[in-house]
Amino acid sequence: MKVVIENKEDIEEIMKLTCYGSLAYCCGLEKNCPYRDMVLKLLGISKKEYLELKKSFHEQIITIILQRIMEKKEGGNERPIQKTNDNENRHI
Repeated sequence: MKVVIENKEDIEEIMKLTCYGSLAYCCGLEKNCPYRDMVLKLLGISKKEYLELKKSFHEQIITIILQRIMEKKEGGNERPIQKTNDNENRHI
């Protein structure tokens, strides 16, 4: 059976076949998953490409978090955290 993908809705419909409805939430290849593998095949994504996409998603998440951290620091709302001897973190 050949699947015809013409638009975003077609892709989203195929991704609904995964456990969480999107490849973004799927496990890495170290775990066997027939749902993920079926969606990859239907979308024409190789396992190598999938790993590259997962790495790219990871890097994008880190970039967004770092941007938010820098924005908070520039806004002056953050106070540095000082380590104490009793293993508690205290704002100074």
